[in-house]
Amino acid sequence: MRTWVYLASAAQAGPAETIRFALTNNVIYRPAHNVSGQRIPRVGDLRTGDRILLAYRQPPGRPVVYLWARIAPVENPVHGTTVIERIVLPFAQELFDAGYGPVAPGVGEVIHLEDTHPCEVPLRGDYVGRNAIRELDPLDVQFAKGCPDHVGELVAPRTQQRAAQGGSLVRDRAASVLSNRLSENSAERIFDTYVMVDWSSRNCPGTGPDSVWIGWGEWANGSLVLNSVNPSTRHEALRELRALLSRSLDRGQRVLVGSDFAFGYPQGFMAALGLDRGWSHLLELFGESVQDDAENRHQRDAFAATCNSRIGGGGPGPFWGCPNGAVGPNLTTRRVGVFRFPYCGIAEYRVTDRRAQSRATVQSVWKLNQGVSVGGQTVLGLKYLFDLRIQSDPRLSAAIRVWPFETGWGSPSDARIVAAEIFPSILPIDHDLASYVKDQAQVLTCVRHAARRDAIGNLAVSFGEPAGVHGSELRAVGEEEGWILFM
Repeated sequence: MRTWVYLASAAQAGPAETIRFALTNNVIYRPAHNVSGQRIPRVGDLRTGDRILLAYRQPPGRPVVYLWARIAPVENPVHGTTVIERIVLPFAQELFDAGYGPVAPGVGEVIHLEDTHPCEVPLRGDYVGRNAIRELDPLDVQFAKGCPDHVGELVAPRTQQRAAQGGSLVRDRAASVLSNRLSENSAERIFDTYVMVDWSSRNCPGTGPDSVWIGWGEWANGSLVLNSVNPSTRHEALRELRALLSRSLDRGQRVLVGSDFAFGYPQGFMAALGLDRGWSHLLELFGESVQDDAENRHQRDAFAATCNSRIGGGGPGPFWGCPNGAVGPNLTTRRVGVFRFPYCGIAEYRVTDRRAQSRATVQSVWKLNQGVSVGGQTVLGLKYLFDLRIQSDPRLSAAIRVWPFETGWGSPSDARIVAAEIFPSILPIDHDLASYVKDQAQVLTCVRHAARRDAIGNLAVSFGEPAGVHGSELRAVGEEEGWILFM
């Protein structure tokens, strides 16, 4: 395996659009030949499985890597290459819409990616040219060796000393008390406890980055006491959540539970599956069909393939992004060049996802794996939301209501426990949590954010109708798609 630096230029799409397109679609636009018809140097040396680093030059001229990935296989490479694939209309249209020019009328050429991760790491080596491919300089070999399997390790390398602390319920002493500066006002608060969960779709037990993190905070004598736990499996996480929420009920507390996965899919998905109207039917389908054992072994990809087949678009879609071993007639590792959205009348993004794109890179709920992805977490997350909401003991099940599907819009003051969708990446991580594992820092930041707003009496506003969403779109959000809290 070799490591390549792709020194991109802004001649066509700019850096932000190129990075976004690569992260969301697992594709880099890369023609095999220049405008004179000569093959670009080194493109013929690229091989499936090689690591590729997408970099842009920044003043004073040193390249900065913004994305790393592995090169994915293709079936019909451009002559003289093994990894560049030609894409034609109508599938190439989204390339052109993103600002990339055709190599011939209606034709684009791309490199498909796997395990795509964002980062921001300056390189020290000597890399000549723009829009060029260079092998990694020896000065940067150590960086390449450190490229992780999970994004959290690269984005926050200082956090590794904390990765081993998870696995049991422990108080996080370093973030244990939020200062009395909040001026907590119990008369205006709608919650006493805030629980935030970062789910994971990994297929084996594990702690640290890219695993389940649960953070929570409870008011005590005017201060918010924070805790966190890092269960090694989703089964263990469900047990921890049930125990935590049951204890809160025993104390007469009102609880907000935020979970980092989509609570619904774009409008039309339920109808395409033949489900009766109402979000509860979607939750029931996932809860009863998705399987996951005590060792994190799941059949998420088989379930997604079944949904694709049930929708009946004649091939892969709308779910995509499975590992190579799960590829079949109804599911593929890639989307660009295979199918387009809208697919069978279903959009790629929900209304709330499109709104969030101005604040963070939003992944498609249809993308199951292939690096940073909410899709895999959503399939498994909905299964566990069903288990928590429906399959818990009767007292706990009766206390939980899911926003906005079961609560409606407005302050959910009648529910003892409110479950809501969160997207931690739209909130900047609190400064004093910067050295934590990224997932842990994000859930604790969300806990504090909710508590801060609740302490001054304006958290209830977050549960109201989203501004600027009206009519049939608002009905779709409230009955099928869902909404991200704190938007």
